[in-house]
Amino acid sequence: MQSDLAGPRWSGNVGLRLVETREHAINNEAASTTTPGVINTSAFGPFIGVETDHSYFDVLPSLNLKYDVTQDLVARFAAARTMTRPDYSALAGPVTLTAPGSITATGSGSGSNPDLKPIRSTDLNAGVEWYFAKRSLLSVGGFYMKLNNYVSYGQVTKNFATFASAATGIPPGTSLPYLLTVPVNADGRVEGLELAYQQAILNNFGVDANFTLANGKQTSTVSPVLHGDNRLVGLSKDTYNVGGYYEDEHFNARVSYTYRSAFYSGLDRQTAFSQDGYGTLGATVGYAYDKHLSATVDMLNLNNPTLKYFALNEQQPRAFYQNGRQFYFNVRLKY
Repeated sequence: MQSDLAGPRWSGNVGLRLVETREHAINNEAASTTTPGVINTSAFGPFIGVETDHSYFDVLPSLNLKYDVTQDLVARFAAARTMTRPDYSALAGPVTLTAPGSITATGSGSGSNPDLKPIRSTDLNAGVEWYFAKRSLLSVGGFYMKLNNYVSYGQVTKNFATFASAATGIPPGTSLPYLLTVPVNADGRVEGLELAYQQAILNNFGVDANFTLANGKQTSTVSPVLHGDNRLVGLSKDTYNVGGYYEDEHFNARVSYTYRSAFYSGLDRQTAFSQDGYGTLGATVGYAYDKHLSATVDMLNLNNPTLKYFALNEQQPRAFYQNGRQFYFNVRLKY
């Protein structure tokens, strides 16, 4: 639901969303060949799908305000409570187990965590926009996000039926504890600054650019498995985009370069690893014959950068990838 607000030189709205989430996850776990319902056709060994169900209810209010300082200068403010769900791989990926060496020991394992709660965030945004010319803009803004149930990494203990070899002295099917390294819920925060610029040149040409500076960290207790590392997964400190375009009644073209600085990628075999900064070049060319028929060519990753992953520092390389250039041709017909 939403209600609009307005007054002299200002306007806005308040809203409220009610969201119910029903979650059904199936995690594949290693099992004995005699386990009821076991699947024995996998090349990686017998496994069974374990089902987990959860439901969540969220109340998500929002507020947006705009104030016309002058005819060309606009101030904005927004506040909202948001919710998003963890990635499917974090919820329902396979679980790998290593059996304990004796009946009094604890096994180990890694994988996903079907008990992850939705990620909830309280967001604040404020900014100023200057429309200094036709189809032109210069803006600056700040943001703050308080994260609840952010997906970090940690350890949980769960019981599983052990199917160890006879050499361990553990009867097959014995339920024993396993210490699992899995995604876990944590708290965090992110604050930053955003800059944007757009300007039309010679009617049909134009340029635009934006830059984001972000700083964030995990604010709840860091699990020992992270060895004191409180970085947020996937957060780059610097991100920017620079582009140019041409538009007329029938033809349009755009070329842009996007860059993000190094960011923390997570855990690999219980060791933290990061991805180095990289930039990609892309372009789009389109032609509209009339209002019904149009065609576009999208060209992605034209510079085909090498993606570099490293461990504790850049002198400890982990992997190198190239994803290749990608080209898409689209035709759209609408009546």
